Amino acid sequence: VHHGSRLFAEHPIRAATVIGITGLVDKVAKCPHLARLNGLSIGPTRMYPPVLEELLNSEYFPRLSRLILIQNTLSDSHSTALAGADRLSQLVELNLTGNDIRNDGVETLVNSATFLHLESLHFNKNSIRLLGARAIAESPYLQQLQYLDVRNNPIPRRGIDLIRARFGRGVCDA
Repeated sequence: VHHGSRLFAEHPIRAATVIGITGLVDKVAKCPHLARLNGLSIGPTRMYPPVLEELLNSEYFPRLSRLILIQNTLSDSHSTALAGADRLSQLVELNLTGNDIRNDGVETLVNSATFLHLESLHFNKNSIRLLGARAIAESPYLQQLQYLDVRNNPIPRRGIDLIRARFGRGVCDA
């Protein structure tokens, strides 16, 4: 935000990590250099649903291939903003590790055509149970998936079996 002009002039930056930006997400959303990225990692930070929506709806928010939102206190209410973000339609990797996404949020995400191109999906350390696992296994949009991380969730064996029956043992890290 403060040094973007100089940094982008001197370096071919295509991916960025921003850490601890609680209260500053609105400034990041207004940064024109954001538009040049194809990969973005944010976290850990507290991000309320309206703040995430503001970021995703920013005129500068890029069409990313990778989005990493680790430990951002995301919950099911954030899933609607992510699933409805047209600018995420080119994502091949979505990493939501260490949040509080539950069954309803997982269902919203995996049943969104926005994520049709996902190859790598990380739900490690969330609060997914059997219904969330079933939603993953039955999603019509995860046809490109090559890696799925659902470790450290309270998913019963039956849920893991459903996911592995759909994607194979080598794809699902449980």
